[in-house]
Amino acid sequence: MVLVQGHGTYGPTKNLVSFALRSFGAFGDIVAVLLLLVLLGFLWWRVSQWTEVLDEINDDPGSDVEAYRAQQHLVTLRWQSSWTIWLMYFTIIGAIATAASFYFGFPISGLAVSQVITTAWQAVSVAVLVAATVLCRRLILMCDMVLDDEEERLTETVA
Repeated sequence: MVLVQGHGTYGPTKNLVSFALRSFGAFGDIVAVLLLLVLLGFLWWRVSQWTEVLDEINDDPGSDVEAYRAQQHLVTLRWQSSWTIWLMYFTIIGAIATAASFYFGFPISGLAVSQVITTAWQAVSVAVLVAATVLCRRLILMCDMVLDDEEERLTETVA
């Protein structure tokens, strides 16, 4: 172990932990966060489109084929939103691991400006992804609510 300017020990174990965390958290970078946000926006847009289609179909009760098609699209979008939320969870964990890797790999006083910026970005990423996860959960609930309403409408039509 090597003593670094009176800041305690800084040895190979810390380097190994830092490298492992940085490698594990590689998927929590800016590109992954931006792709997930674009994906969430696309899913939200598609759900709102198919919800509007169902609203128009409910005004014209003669087109059950279109209602079924819209329901199937909403079921698929709900499934995609469920997977997106898991991707967000893993990206949050990756961003936290990347931020933690800098504290294991370097003495606090020895952090370079780029490492401080990266750590700050990871903190912002976590905050943005937590908010996006909440929105994704709302999207799933919105799909569930629309599908339940449509199921009730179809059972009333049949009965």
